[in-house]
Amino acid sequence: MQTTQRLKDELSGNAELMDLFNVKKYIAVLQFRALEGKRRKFIRFTEAFEGFFRMIDFTNVFYPLANPKTDKLGVIIITSDEGFVGGLNSQVISTAFAQPGADKAEIIIVGERGIGYLKEAGKNFKAFKGADSFEERYELALNLKNYVINKVKSEKLGRLVLFYPRPVSFMVQRIDVVKILPPAEMFWKKKETWDEKPVIKSRVIIESPLEHIIEYLAEVWVLEKLLEALEESKLAEFAARTVQLEKNYQKLGKKEKYLKFQYLRAHHEAIDKSMREIFSAQVIRKTVG
Repeated sequence: MQTTQRLKDELSGNAELMDLFNVKKYIAVLQFRALEGKRRKFIRFTEAFEGFFRMIDFTNVFYPLANPKTDKLGVIIITSDEGFVGGLNSQVISTAFAQPGADKAEIIIVGERGIGYLKEAGKNFKAFKGADSFEERYELALNLKNYVINKVKSEKLGRLVLFYPRPVSFMVQRIDVVKILPPAEMFWKKKETWDEKPVIKSRVIIESPLEHIIEYLAEVWVLEKLLEALEESKLAEFAARTVQLEKNYQKLGKKEKYLKFQYLRAHHEAIDKSMREIFSAQVIRKTVG
């Protein structure tokens, strides 16, 4: 049986851990709520971007970003650097490697945890460090965009698929798979479902070569989708951390009840032992006297 002092110390340590997890949980909730309010801007971007492809037909433009000559696949995997989200990182990576052709694709990994996982697995990859603030995430998205665009222009990549965690709700996260390049897979094939009426009735005047227009639009598209994925993965990270911290908090709560029971039991046994010793000492004195 543990001593009362040892149980008391363990109770104190358990209470400190509960307080720490509780604070971390509420911080993650606040971070989630703050970032969640910015999601609407990405929806507006996609809606506006589709408008360009309703006005101008790019399907006959022979340019690497529009109609790549190679079918080489590039896979971007976004993982988290934070603690308590190891399960989410594993889901993203396993989903990415289940993609058809992933075994021969160029793997681009974002995040220290993901980098460590692929190193242990002996995979070849191009690594990018994760980002915490919005400014850092924008710079990361820009670096990623420049890297993949140069690869596509040099015909070393033809297709690009992005894997990242997205929060369906505060309690549930899913792994999103987005085909970023070529844009035809996202927009031009979608024309079949669009209304026959054009968005505008006036004639569209194209002043720049279509190749330049598609290059600009494709780069904007890739940058925005990468930034959206980084923002969504951060949101999923906050949600997953909150859920995991709450689970740990509940486990510590159960442990606290058990420790309190053990402490009270040990305390009562110590009191009983003292009373028996006092009673025995009194009996001995009377007998000797």
